[in-house]
Amino acid sequence: MSDAAVSMTWEEYQALGQDVRGEYIDGTLVVIPPPDKFHQRAARRLANQLEEACRERAEVQVQCGWKPAADEFVPDIMVVPPNEQVASFTGTPYLLVEILSSNRSDDLVRKASKYALLGAPRYWILDPRDMTLIAFELRHVAYQEVSRVTGGATANLDFGVGVVEVCPSALFG
Repeated sequence: MSDAAVSMTWEEYQALGQDVRGEYIDGTLVVIPPPDKFHQRAARRLANQLEEACRERAEVQVQCGWKPAADEFVPDIMVVPPNEQVASFTGTPYLLVEILSSNRSDDLVRKASKYALLGAPRYWILDPRDMTLIAFELRHVAYQEVSRVTGGATANLDFGVGVVEVCPSALFG
């Protein structure tokens, strides 16, 4: 099942309520199919590691809204300042993580360029097909790859408020 897009206004999108699984990008609702168990396992494991590494310095959110401007994204994992009391985060997250699924170009191109233009300092892509985690950091207005970890290899990655050791095969395995 692939993602579907439906044109609508922000007001129409908001009227759909919290039960809609999708994002609001460029004036469209992008409906996202439910993630499989491998996607969910990797998200949970990585979120737990990030949470342990940052302690009280930040909050780790899984599939929560980020509304920095006209769009509203739902990254798989987002690390934000602690104690945010809003339904959708509107500030600048320390880290955004997307786990690739059926529509790889959205995460690799569309979201990456939007996240960079919005000033998100770190963006990680976790690829279940290639068992790879690619870490990007914002340099001027574009992301530059700073690390690529594949299979059973490990790397210590800085995410702004902590450092975490990651191993892609352990996240998915």
